[in-house]
Amino acid sequence: MHASSPVIRAGTVIGSNGGQDAFGNAVSATAAPNIGAYNGTGGNLLSNAGFETGSLSPWTQAGGNSSSVTAANARTGSYALTTTANSSAAAPTRPSPASAPAPPTC
Repeated sequence: MHASSPVIRAGTVIGSNGGQDAFGNAVSATAAPNIGAYNGTGGNLLSNAGFETGSLSPWTQAGGNSSSVTAANARTGSYALTTTANSSAAAPTRPSPASAPAPPTC
């Protein structure tokens, strides 16, 4: 979520809300929370999500053909992820568990 997102501090106050969002951020019982499951201050929850470090790390190749980060054909920023497909399509690249946020629990 971008720090200037209109959902930040636009939610409805719920007095007995459990005190934390799905990512462990504090949720006030008296101040307006964010709309959605994330009550942080904004920003990207994934490390190197746009590959702007110029490397694949901390992402790992899930399988199939190789993936790499290149300066060619970047849609935004300076770098882009390139993959190659085979007859069954390329496997997606995914973040390593240490860099991905924990899933919410019910």
